[in-house]
Parts: sequence; C-alpha cells; structure tokens
Amino acid sequence: MCPINKKVIIFTISTLMASSVLADKVKKVDIKNKGADILKGTIQVESDGKKYTHTKTKSIAYTTQLSAQCKNNYRINQAVLSSLPFKIKKEIAESNSKAHKQNVPVRQTKELQPIYQSFTIPVNKLTIDPVASCNQYLDNKIKEGFSRADVLKTDKFTQSIQPLTFAVQCKHKKKAAPPGQYWGQDIVQAPVNIKCGKTETKPQSPSKVKKPKRVGVKKR
Repeated sequence: MCPINKKVIIFTISTLMASSVLADKVKKVDIKNKGADILKGTIQVESDGKKYTHTKTKSIAYTTQLSAQCKNNYRINQAVLSSLPFKIKKEIAESNSKAHKQNVPVRQTKELQPIYQSFTIPVNKLTIDPVASCNQYLDNKIKEGFSRADVLKTDKFTQSIQPLTFAVQCKHKKKAAPPGQYWGQDIVQAPVNIKCGKTETKPQSPSKVKKPKRVGVKKR
C-alpha cells in the first residue's frame, strides 16, 4: 500500500482490500480502485468556530478498473457499480435501499475486458459521515491537550474507508431468466480523503464614524 502524505494527498492509492462473491456460472468479477479524482477526491468539511457542522463538498468521484467473465454459454447481461454490497443469491441480487448505484454500459459478451469507469457518489450516500469524522478528530486533539481554537484555526486531513462494489449478471444465451441468470460481485475498500477546514474569520466592517454636528453661527 502506498504511504499517505497528510500534507499532500496522494490519489494513486490502489486496492486496499477486496472480496468476491461468485455464482456457479460467473467465472470472474473484478474491480480495482485507480484513485480518487484529483478535483473531486477530497471532501471538505467546515466549522462554525466551535465544532465541524457541514460538508461543502457534494460528491466524491473515483476511477475504477472493471473486468468480468461468464462461463460456458452465459453472457454478461447487466453490470452495476454500487456504494454498498449486494446480497447475492444465485439468480437474485438484492440491493440496499441506501446504496447509490450506477449502471455500467456493457455488450452481450462472455468477457468484459478491463475498462476504466468513473463512479461518482453523493456525500450523503457514503457509508461514513465526514462531519462526524472531523469532530472525532477534534475531540481526540482536545483530549491530547490542544485547545479547541488551536485545532479549528488550521486545515487538518484525515481519512476513512468506502466500499466500492461491482456486480455482474451472467445470463444464458437461450434459457429464460430466472433460473438462467446468475450474479457475481467484487468489493474493494477505497480511501476517502477528508479535509477538516479551518474556521474562516470574517473581516469586521469598519465602524461608522459619526460626523460632528455643524453648529450654526447665530446672526446678530
């Protein structure tokens, strides 16, 4: 695994952990994380001066490498990227209602050669809470003896993990589905880079200086 520089975020981290679930007629399903998008790869969290309150970033994008292969007379019929794993039961793939899914365009072919596919996940569909992660970091630093103000006045970087799931359905060329279809999936754990942003101090508007009243000279 590549070392992570907290000051300069590295976006070329490859697979950290992967697991596959394959049905009888699915020979191979594989997903590799090729790194977060350099422009959309970090979630920015902002504070109100007392704690971290909200995310400024709306989504995070990953570049994935996908491949798959069916056995015998089976062909790839569907391919899906998901932010959560499926529950695979041979011909059925149950999806979590909280998952963010993205269809991958594929041809009716026995084998899907490695392709690159961008996968964008809304922040509210991630398995982690970036605001909670930053506040946990804040609490830890306060326990270490740092003042709240000192922690919040500078940008800090932390990291969490998000599963990326690639699921493929292999369907028989002639048999009706089901039972002529089978699902398989592969899961990779991808890093989520989180920037706990410093508290922005708003410049004070200059106070209005009252002009002295002009005292009129009485005519004699």
